[in-house]
Amino acid sequence: MSRRSVRVAVAVTSATVAVMAMALPQAVAYSATWTRVSSIPSSAHLLDGVACISARVCFAVGDDGTIVATKDADAPSTDTSGPRWATMDSGTTSNFTAISCVPSACFAVNDSSANNFTGPGVYKLGRDGRWQPTKQSDEADWVAISCPSASTCYAVANGPLYTDTTGTSASAIEITKDGGATWSLQNAPLGGQPLTSVNCPTTTFCVAGGGGGSLIRTTDAGATWTVDPFFAGVGISGISCVPVRRSPITCLAALYDNSGNDVLANTAADTNGTWGYTAQPSSNHAFLTAISCVGTRFSAVACFAVGGFDSSNPGNAADVVMTANGGRTWNSQVSNYTPPAGQPAPAGVGLDAVTCSTRICQAVGGEPGPTGVPAIIDNR
Repeated sequence: MSRRSVRVAVAVTSATVAVMAMALPQAVAYSATWTRVSSIPSSAHLLDGVACISARVCFAVGDDGTIVATKDADAPSTDTSGPRWATMDSGTTSNFTAISCVPSACFAVNDSSANNFTGPGVYKLGRDGRWQPTKQSDEADWVAISCPSASTCYAVANGPLYTDTTGTSASAIEITKDGGATWSLQNAPLGGQPLTSVNCPTTTFCVAGGGGGSLIRTTDAGATWTVDPFFAGVGISGISCVPVRRSPITCLAALYDNSGNDVLANTAADTNGTWGYTAQPSSNHAFLTAISCVGTRFSAVACFAVGGFDSSNPGNAADVVMTANGGRTWNSQVSNYTPPAGQPAPAGVGLDAVTCSTRICQAVGGEPGPTGVPAIIDNR
């Protein structure tokens, strides 16, 4: 499979953009060198999601109820011990699939339908430092969550609770506006395709995507959803949206397809939700799994996209690609994350999630095995 990246600009009020832009950094600067973190607890399993509440405090979630945390994510590169990660008690053995954090709250979702597990699907980090269920027994596969504030989160689920007009299992978006106390099912036009990703830079604006090129957005806090024109035959594995000074919110998406084309797509999009493609490094061949972007006051958008182990990279290293100009051009970076010695590049594993602040990016994933060996890399 190959992967693509796409950009869309959407209309929001100039006042909204101005307020959001006030908090934007003047510029972002990242190291081109990625390093594998060595301090992951031995009890942790394969990691599927990562989020930070600051440049220092980050959380990663994964299989079998794994949650790990660090308070020194931005430890200087001269600190040879690197960030120190510690295990947290999640209170569940189900597989966590995604996490979203703001400075005062974190929410994580899991596959509460796997292995006949019917426990809570959404967990929240409490003020006491413990994770507590906030949405009970759904028998649904919760695959993505995005929280633009401590009170508002948009979560994506697939499962038997959600059916289309023919009775076939489908995807759904649920929203909480009271910090997880209650959730409401959205009437979103899904087109029969599963959703796999969601990103919401504000409490009112949100974009979700998934298989078959399905792409929907809301600009009114979920009251209505609109289908964006898109390309058939592709799947969306990740979306990242950021405000840019004097511009609408800008979104980019990591894609995969079966065509054999090797592109990360992005073009200047109009304000009607029209998406497009541009070229990306031709040396990468593993499909992308996630993307994270940061905007600046000078209308630049920097993004990192990550993917699986790639046989075209030295040592079968996992893919990392980066743009500093909103997706007009992309460059490959050396992830320094390779499979165990002597093993080929296995399919379907590598890096599964990435999050970036203005100072550092963290990417997580893992290697195959009975328990799934976790991995964290960063570009301190």
